[in-house]
Amino acid sequence: MHQDCWAEIIPFLQPIDVLASLLTINHSLHNLIKKLCIVTFDRISQFTAGCCSELKISFNCHDDFENIEKINHDVPIYGNVKYFIRLYLLKLSLKLGNQDPENGDLNVISDILNSSELKLLNFYRSVFTEFKFPQQKNPSTIAYCVVGEAGVGTCYFCEFVRFGKKSYSLRYGFESFYKKFTIPNEIEWQQQIWIPDGSERFYSKQDVIQRYKKYDKSMYILPCFSMNYETSFQTVGDWVSIIRDTLGIIVGLSTTDFSLDPLEEKKVSLNDAVRKAFELGFSVFVESDDNHIFTPFWFIQLQSTYFTFNKNDNWDCSLM
Repeated sequence: MHQDCWAEIIPFLQPIDVLASLLTINHSLHNLIKKLCIVTFDRISQFTAGCCSELKISFNCHDDFENIEKINHDVPIYGNVKYFIRLYLLKLSLKLGNQDPENGDLNVISDILNSSELKLLNFYRSVFTEFKFPQQKNPSTIAYCVVGEAGVGTCYFCEFVRFGKKSYSLRYGFESFYKKFTIPNEIEWQQQIWIPDGSERFYSKQDVIQRYKKYDKSMYILPCFSMNYETSFQTVGDWVSIIRDTLGIIVGLSTTDFSLDPLEEKKVSLNDAVRKAFELGFSVFVESDDNHIFTPFWFIQLQSTYFTFNKNDNWDCSLM
């Protein structure tokens, strides 16, 4: 590791932690991390909900160390670097919460994401340089479509983000809007967000994706479901199986329109949502309620700048 990287991170550590690291970075520690260190889904769920600000590492108490990844209530530290990077980016996104980028200034964002956190982000970025976000035809724009079952509230969700308030405009066909979520001292990206045209009511998921891809072959998808209707949650994986170009995040919407049958209402548990997101490409989950409408989009912004950093670096890490 570069000495400059340590110079950036040491101010954030306790002296005893630095001393301990000098004594324990060896083969035994590597095996300990590989075989024993985990984070439980319960803890990740609390973290996602904002009930705790840190992810607590636990030690695996099962005998079958080699098949630890098959234990469905734990996430091993070893082998899941991308997932824990995303959880860190989600932590920053949750802090930004409902900050509409078009109704504020960069000073507000700087106050929320202080310089220490951004320096720590840069340290992680300098270490984990293998992950790159795939390049699109326009390197300053990332285009994606919000998808989900009919009636889960994807249109209302998009319109809120578009106008910064609850709104619904009359639309004709498939359309998009642009929005910038600017992070101080980060690469500027604009997000092109495509609003569903309602074709999911009449066409198969495969046909819907093909219709969307006609507008932009490099388009990603942002899978959504209703937190109040488990049936929409059960099919979210079908969207991901059709198109692998996801954004590393799955959104649970707390609002729905009036087309869903109230008799079918059944709430989705946070723990189940977190597990499902992890299973679908090591994605993170966030519930987009009234306090976190913009959170998924801040996450996409941070991840876009993160994965396009250090384009020429090649780093082979066995912990991926």
